[in-house]
Amino acid sequence: MSQDLASTAANRRAPISSNDGEGKASMEPPFRLEPWHVGAVVADLEQAILEYRMLGAVGFSDAANFDFDTYDAATGDIVREQLDVVYVELAAGRGSVELICPRNAYGPQARLLRQRPGLSHTAYWCEEFIQAANWLLDCGAQLVLAPLHGVPGSHAELASAPLDDVLAAAQTCYLRLRSGGLIELNTVESRLGMPLMWGNSILDRLPVPQAWRA
Repeated sequence: MSQDLASTAANRRAPISSNDGEGKASMEPPFRLEPWHVGAVVADLEQAILEYRMLGAVGFSDAANFDFDTYDAATGDIVREQLDVVYVELAAGRGSVELICPRNAYGPQARLLRQRPGLSHTAYWCEEFIQAANWLLDCGAQLVLAPLHGVPGSHAELASAPLDDVLAAAQTCYLRLRSGGLIELNTVESRLGMPLMWGNSILDRLPVPQAWRA
């Protein structure tokens, strides 16, 4: 798919309504957001860990290996993502960095590594995931990617599905704001899978809102 056609397809999938006709909605979000971490896409995970250790980071999760389908909004395709991920605890209770190292040369995370390596996004927990994503799209944001639940290779039908169907099959998504900033929205439910990948101690290392831990 050409770049022009891909951009047109991606824009056609996003909500186009707004409160004033200029891509601006109310600046008061009608949902709850809680800051979680900043994320960095890196080419060498071991080197990145060494550098954060040199800078005084107080803790590191084990590396988790991910293999999943992602909706790539730049092309409208469902692509395979293979990533290694480590969380860095900068200081006790004072913030964390997610290190993401793509293991394949294609897909949206590999593209981020080529286009904007290093610190790439800010992540938030969100109680109303689809509502929040649509509100930000109404504010002029653009969907970048949406990792999908389930067995890799089982999501081909979502390539032509409405945007809400794509988001319903995801627990997280990246959106590019009008300013160029990149944010990640995460459902509260997405944290439930974290101990399966990193053990129960991961929730103690990361600033998960206390009310959402139970």
